[in-house]
Amino acid sequence: TDAALGLSPVKHDGLVKALLPYAFGEFDVIGNYERVPHNRKLVIYHRNDQIIRFKDISLARLGAQRLGGVQYLIEAIGQDLSEDPHNCGFSSFGNNKELVARIKNIL
Repeated sequence: TDAALGLSPVKHDGLVKALLPYAFGEFDVIGNYERVPHNRKLVIYHRNDQIIRFKDISLARLGAQRLGGVQYLIEAIGQDLSEDPHNCGFSSFGNNKELVARIKNIL
């Protein structure tokens, strides 16, 4: 439900968190992340993501210490984006070559 906070037109996080599991179910991102059986884990984030808000819920904010097996933790860089970074392609970011290289390396 935390990721839905950025999508909700209701700006009362407590109300959204209370009601969404009844409508859509709960997706335990951290629990599911920890159940991935290999260590080829990649977290890409942007500090201005409007859907997965960095200050509230991003896996990246938890850091590699908390999330076992993070092979790569990388911030997508791009300040002059015309849309929410959540919906931008990699070519929109200043470090897009690094993002693609790390993805290729992990695969």
